[in-house]
Amino acid sequence: MQVFDNNLRRASRRASLRRGSISALPQKSAEIPWDILERLFMPFLFCHAAALIISTLLHAFNISHVSTFAVFVWFVLSTAGAVLFYHFVKVSTN
Repeated sequence: MQVFDNNLRRASRRASLRRGSISALPQKSAEIPWDILERLFMPFLFCHAAALIISTLLHAFNISHVSTFAVFVWFVLSTAGAVLFYHFVKVSTN
């Protein structure tokens, strides 16, 4: 009976391969690329911390009265650009 089950499974697998239901090619989907979000999460937290520290120091020494949000946006844009550049260079060389 087990031999019959194994033969049936092999036959159904061959039939599904012929129909094209199982493909060796990667399928594109509209899902969120989680690896990019994971790579950006910690840098965004560090950008926020650095913006708070630098903005406070600039205010304390009367160098500039720039807002923390402006410093944060400046850091996030430069950091996100660097992280995404590294991510796509690393992904495309595989």
